[in-house]
Amino acid sequence: RGAIFSYDLNQDQPKPVMMQHDFTGDFNPHGISLFIGDQGVERLYVVNHFDGQHSIEVFQPADNSLIHLQTLQDPMMLSPNDIVAVGLNQFYFTNDHVYANGLMRIIEDYGRLKLANLIYYDGSSYKEAAAGFSYANGINVSPDGEKLYLTATTERILYVFKRDIPSGSLDLEAEIELGTGGDNIEIDAKGDIWIGAHPQLLKFVSHASDSSKLSPSQVLRIKQDSHGNFALEEIYLNNGKELS
Repeated sequence: RGAIFSYDLNQDQPKPVMMQHDFTGDFNPHGISLFIGDQGVERLYVVNHFDGQHSIEVFQPADNSLIHLQTLQDPMMLSPNDIVAVGLNQFYFTNDHVYANGLMRIIEDYGRLKLANLIYYDGSSYKEAAAGFSYANGINVSPDGEKLYLTATTERILYVFKRDIPSGSLDLEAEIELGTGGDNIEIDAKGDIWIGAHPQLLKFVSHASDSSKLSPSQVLRIKQDSHGNFALEEIYLNNGKELS
């Protein structure tokens, strides 16, 4: 059984605190996204995996606890990985695979088949917003909500989309070669893109099944100038001894 933790950066020596919640089902959280509305209303969206099934659990944060509001499920949740909320009832999520298990999933991974997709939920229905990715992984949106970013891990590419806010539809703007296996994406107050990455994916696969095997870790920052050009900078790289 997994958990969600809070981490108070205002403390001198912060420590992770497990957040209590009233969700009674199996809880194995994966991607998460917090949306804060105009009136300060908060919604935490959590990708959940259980017994070969998937759901998105919706919570309202309250101090160091979570109030469960809703469970969302749909056949389009094939293999949900990361999620980004763009409203109190709207979000996108990535399916990192089409095949759940078996030989075809292995072929999908090592053949780097571009089968993964991105799904948009508008508050009432789901639709495919974009497709044709090899291991669609992390996603996030710009502070103004007009751009969406997606890492395709085994392609080693960051996709940048222009986003139509009313409809949620996407138009591809750029494909940025990362030269590494991009994973989760965060956006800072300036709108710069920060990506955690795996420079040696096979070592990451080994580390995932055996934590004693080191996996190099990397952090990239991407800035966009006034002319729309993207500049990539490596902020951190370690062979895995400090951080796997």
